[in-house]
Amino acid sequence: RRWRSTGAAGASMQQSSDGRSPAARLREKLAGAMGPQEILTMPCCFDALSAKLVQRAGFEITFMSGFSTSAAKLALPDTGLISYGEMLDAG
Repeated sequence: RRWRSTGAAGASMQQSSDGRSPAARLREKLAGAMGPQEILTMPCCFDALSAKLVQRAGFEITFMSGFSTSAAKLALPDTGLISYGEMLDAG
């Protein structure tokens, strides 16, 4: 899929070529996985490289947590020391 940036003021939100945002695709994916017999495994990533590795490992979805990003960038727990800008830069 091709992606294009539609963000402003330094924060970028990207949409796929079919016009759906990543949030819309996520909602669709999670709604489809809500069946009684289906479990959606979602490993954590802490930057773009780890997200790519999760994808290459075959997982359909991942999430980025404040703790994992803070631990990877600052070697500190998530106690509010990492800024919003640093979180954006990591992802």
